[in-house]
Amino acid sequence: MTIFNTHISGQIKRELANNYLNGPKQSNARITIWDHEDVVNHIGSLDAHAEYLLNPKRMLVEDKLSTQLTKKEEEKKRDILIAKLRAAYNEENVTVFLGAGVSKDAGVPLWGELTSKLLLRMISERLKDNDFENEHLQEIWELAYQNQEDSPLTQMRYIRTAFDDDEYYDLVREVLYENKPDSRSALLNAIVRLSTPRRNHIGVKSIVSYNFDDLLEQNLEQAGVDYKTIYREQDMPDRNRLSIYHVHGFLPKEPEDGESQDFNLVFSEEDYHRVYRDAYGWSNLVQLNAFRDTTCLFLGCSLTDPNMRRLLDVASRTEEKARHYAVLKRKKLELPPKDERVKQGILEEYQRIDNNIRESYYESLGINIIWVDRYDEIPGILKGLRGT
Repeated sequence: MTIFNTHISGQIKRELANNYLNGPKQSNARITIWDHEDVVNHIGSLDAHAEYLLNPKRMLVEDKLSTQLTKKEEEKKRDILIAKLRAAYNEENVTVFLGAGVSKDAGVPLWGELTSKLLLRMISERLKDNDFENEHLQEIWELAYQNQEDSPLTQMRYIRTAFDDDEYYDLVREVLYENKPDSRSALLNAIVRLSTPRRNHIGVKSIVSYNFDDLLEQNLEQAGVDYKTIYREQDMPDRNRLSIYHVHGFLPKEPEDGESQDFNLVFSEEDYHRVYRDAYGWSNLVQLNAFRDTTCLFLGCSLTDPNMRRLLDVASRTEEKARHYAVLKRKKLELPPKDERVKQGILEEYQRIDNNIRESYYESLGINIIWVDRYDEIPGILKGLRGT
C-alpha cells in the first residue's frame, strides 16, 4: 500500500500501480494506492477505532463507564488481576505500600480520631493547673470538639503550635499506642508472611509505610525477619535486609535511649507544605522510584493523599496501562428505611456507575483495583500471592 497526502485521479493511481508491477522487480502482489480523500473516507467508517488511536485513555474510560459485568465476570476479572500481581511477586518486583487501614486493623486510631484525641489532650494539658471541676472540664472538651477545624491538617497545625517538640512527640506517641494495638493482627501477619524471604525468593522488594507506628517492625522482629527502618534522609538501605520506608515519619512505641527527636512526622499543614516544596526530598524520591521501577501493592490506603496522587500522576505519564494494584473495599450504598423514592434497580445502576468511575479514575493514576466486600478477605489474597 502506498499513501499520498494529496488528491490524485484514478487514472494516475492505475498508472502508478502498473509501473510498480511491471518494473524491474516484478511482483504478483496486489497494489493499492490511497490519496488523502481515500484515507478520510476509510477513517470515517472506523470512527471508534480512530478515537482509540487518537485518544486511547479517553476511550478506555468511556468503555469502562459503559461496562456492566455479572457477578461471575467480576470474580473472573479479580482473579486475573491477582494472577498478574502474583507474577510480579514471583519476579521479586513488588513494593508494598501500607496506609492507615493496616494500623487501624491492629487497633491504632485513624487520623480523624487521632487528631480529636490530641485536641482534648492539648486542652487538658493547658488546664491542668486550673481548678476546674470534672464536669466543667467535660464541657470545655465538648466545646473544643465542636470547634475543630474543618481539615485534619489545619487542626494538627493548630495543636502543634501549643507544644514544643519534645512535648508534641511524647503526646502523639501516648495517643498512638494508648489502646495497646496488636502487632499480631491477621493483616499484619499476612503482610509479614508475604515479606518473609524463602529459599531463593526475597519476598517483597521493600515496604513503604505512611504510618508512624512500629507495629510492622514488632511483628517482623517476632517472625525473625531482618529489616531496616528508614525515616530520615541520612538513613541508608541495606541490601541484605528488608527496607521499611516510613515516608511520613516514624514514632516507635519504645524510644531508644538518647535518640534525637528527629521523627520527621508529616502530620500537620506545615509538614505537608514542607514535603511539597522539597520535590527532590528523600521521601518523594523513594515513592517516585517505586512507582516507576516496581509493581506497587497498596494495602489499607484510601488513595486520597494529595502528594501520593501527585507522584503517581508523574510516574504514570509514560505508562500505557495501569501496572500497580490496590485492594479496596467496595462501597455499598443502602436505601434509607421506608424510602419509596429510590428503587432498588436505580440504586444498583448508580452503584455500578460509581464503581466504574472509581476504577477509571484510579487507572488514570496507574492503579488496578482489586475489590473486596469485607476487609477480612485481604489476608487470604496475600496468602494466595505467596502460594503457601
